[in-house]
Amino acid sequence: KAFTDITGYSEEEALGENPRILKSDRNEDKFYTKMWLDLKTTGQWSDEIWNRKKDGSIYPEWLSISAIRDDDGEITNYISLFHDISEKKINEEQLEFLAFHDSLTKLPNRQLFYDRLNFSIQTSIRTGNKLALLYMDIDNFKNINDSYGHPFGDELLCHVKDRISAICRSSDTFARYGGDEFVIVLNQLKNSQEALDFSIKIVNLFKTPLSILEEEIFTSLSIGLAIFPDDGKNIITLEKNADLALYKAKREGKGQVYAYRKELKDSFQRKTFLINNLRQAVDNFSSFTIVYQPKVDANDKTIKGVEALLRWKQEGNWISPEEFIPIAEDTNLIIPLGDWILQQAMSDMKVVHDSGYTDIAFSINLSTRQFINANLYRTIEKLTAELGINRSKLFLEITETAPMNNVEEAIEIMEKFNQIEISFSMDDFGTGHSSLSNLKRFPLKELKIDRSFIMDIPEDKNDMAISKTIISIGKTLNCQIVAEGVETESQLAFLKEQGCNMIQGYLFYKPLLLDELLKALKNPVDL
Repeated sequence: KAFTDITGYSEEEALGENPRILKSDRNEDKFYTKMWLDLKTTGQWSDEIWNRKKDGSIYPEWLSISAIRDDDGEITNYISLFHDISEKKINEEQLEFLAFHDSLTKLPNRQLFYDRLNFSIQTSIRTGNKLALLYMDIDNFKNINDSYGHPFGDELLCHVKDRISAICRSSDTFARYGGDEFVIVLNQLKNSQEALDFSIKIVNLFKTPLSILEEEIFTSLSIGLAIFPDDGKNIITLEKNADLALYKAKREGKGQVYAYRKELKDSFQRKTFLINNLRQAVDNFSSFTIVYQPKVDANDKTIKGVEALLRWKQEGNWISPEEFIPIAEDTNLIIPLGDWILQQAMSDMKVVHDSGYTDIAFSINLSTRQFINANLYRTIEKLTAELGINRSKLFLEITETAPMNNVEEAIEIMEKFNQIEISFSMDDFGTGHSSLSNLKRFPLKELKIDRSFIMDIPEDKNDMAISKTIISIGKTLNCQIVAEGVETESQLAFLKEQGCNMIQGYLFYKPLLLDELLKALKNPVDL
């Protein structure tokens, strides 16, 4: 019955027939040659074999054959035992598929991607054609996952795959690299422009929303592009440069293509250099210096306050704060660095006040990470108490973006400091994204006009209008107004005319070391 069920032949159809009725012709002649050789020499043989059912379909079976001999040792019969292993084969094929494909999207996985990329590179070397490596990342995918749940995120990944697959050539490799990252290998390109055009086409695929689980959702892709052999002559270099280009595409605003350029590698190496040296520098802070930019009363030209500014010298060269501060924030080194600045600037504040200049206000900049750090209040409260500082002369400067992620929490933080007489100043006002409805709620004592609005006065009428508006807003909110970057008499005249009398800039002073500040307070320059 088992024979009948497996092969489809009835008992009447099979009895007396040669087993060749099951032959599928899928096994080569040498397969059977070896089978008969084993049977004649050892009397035993077993292996996988493909046979054919009565209906013509072929199936895999495990077949064992044993020879039966008479008393003289001559073979008289053969007994065979077989069982259908179709299900086992299916499972093996599924396991093999999963070993080289992503279980969710069914795309090639990272292992198969590398194998095909290596083959593509070898082919390009032989043909002299280029190939392109596209690294793709779904923008803000984590936010979508957090908002809608992981099943929704999985559906999104599959829909993204479907849209891109529709424009991919069969000769190329489209793979899921991991998470929300995809990768494409474009083969046999005549020039780099083909890859750029294709990448732009992918970006444009997502100008229309995706329909997922009855939700219409917009998403976008960022793409990093590297060309073989122009941007790398091996997998490691090509992959690294495509990844660098993707990182740049994300940092430059997302939803776009960024093609690798050598300058990008130089920039990355520079950043890596700074990260490594910054990590070492925060061990003892010996390479850091604090200088003080005076805030001058435009009417009597006296110094009313100073802003603490951080400077860093590396291998004999000064590194711009605009370069290393963002790196410190990205690496979270801004926390220990910020604590050191607080300690040093407050110690200097005590020196200045103990020297008799008790009315000089000190401003210390806080990064966004510092501002929301739970230990900030405790640290400052402890330092001011230990040093005996007049807290009413201490200002904490924050940028517009610092309080905007959580307005209610920001107000709570600021009011807590206000209770111990420490004030807040908003730096670079007008360059961020704060709304006036939120601004009026912040307990600020000072607004600072960013130097970008000052530097082209009086030539730029728009800058004059913006500065005038900021001054008006500050007055309405009962804030002191400070103008940054004042360098000319005409700029000063305009600001005084608008009622802004607190000035920072090279017109009066460059940033001063502590001893230079004490000299300036003792012997004011005739301005």
